[in-house]
Amino acid sequence: MINISNQKGFTLIEVLVTAVVLGVGILGVAGLQIYGIKNTHSANERIQASYLANSIVDNMRANPQATRAGLYDIVANGTIVLPIPDCIGEDKNCTPAELARFDLNKWKSDMNALNASGDGYILTEINPAGYAEVTVTVGWSDPLTKDATRSEFVLRVRV
Repeated sequence: MINISNQKGFTLIEVLVTAVVLGVGILGVAGLQIYGIKNTHSANERIQASYLANSIVDNMRANPQATRAGLYDIVANGTIVLPIPDCIGEDKNCTPAELARFDLNKWKSDMNALNASGDGYILTEINPAGYAEVTVTVGWSDPLTKDATRSEFVLRVRV
């Protein structure tokens, strides 16, 4: 008969059980890491959409005449009226309409640079008090979601 109190070391069963428990723990940590990366990517795209929406609203505030005339309004997948003027620099004398076309072209190109599936539209309504109420929607497809649904960021402001 073996005297158990004098036994030294581990049995093979104990080592295998430890390996299984350690393996399951490592798989769980790897799963959490993948989940975190996916959510970080989605949050980054939402931040970019917020930046784009706020950027065009800032341009609209700087050009109130074109905003109130509805020159910034653009439908989803809409194209911008050509030609696109160059309105950068102090020596440029762009009209409010030209500046609006320039701003929209830059906004659309920035959107495409950040996310190829990105698109957006702008709707301006003049309320009875005379303020322009602007709705900017930026949409994109997030390939990391389970069903690849289209995500949207909507910004509503009064200009």
